[in-house]
Amino acid sequence: MSRAKDRFRSLWDATRAVADGIPAVRLFAANLPQDPTFVAPKANRLPVHPRLRGMLARSGVQTRDLANAVVDVIDDAEWQQTYSEAQVGRTFLDAYGWFNIMSPDGPFLSEHWRIALAVWGKGLIYPAHAHIPEELYFVVAGGALFHAADRQSEWLGPGDTRHHPSNVQHGMEFGDTPLVALAFWKGEALMEASTLAPE
Repeated sequence: MSRAKDRFRSLWDATRAVADGIPAVRLFAANLPQDPTFVAPKANRLPVHPRLRGMLARSGVQTRDLANAVVDVIDDAEWQQTYSEAQVGRTFLDAYGWFNIMSPDGPFLSEHWRIALAVWGKGLIYPAHAHIPEELYFVVAGGALFHAADRQSEWLGPGDTRHHPSNVQHGMEFGDTPLVALAFWKGEALMEASTLAPE
């Protein structure tokens, strides 16, 4: 328990360093808690688990410390998925997953923030979707082509950010590169799942 807590504390410190050191993240996440309460997650694995270390090796100079901190908690994290096989297909689910770093449910507790570490394998398409909370992505490793209804598409790599206002449809294409990213959410309905756009 204490080893897992220490590892997650190191991940939180690395996340805070991003929030303090990257201007776009600092502006978005100005009111993050300094010393949040920790509740141990229930460790869970997904099919994407064996690929994670290889994905994280695609980090950049700005993101290497954060990537290393993620590697240290891979086996202790409560990995989850938002969608069903009927919605996105088995290929998508086999190469996708996320875990919360901060949320109303933990592991670091906050009623006002949700920060998740999310991964997608190469070759996937993340369909257009939307959610109530305002969102900022910070790319940790790999990259993707980001689409949104309110702006032009753009390719983002390690250290880049992308802002999505509340309820704006957005999605991603991964090509031959996987993506590992932090998703910062703030606003209402933090624990509600994203909604896929009608086909």
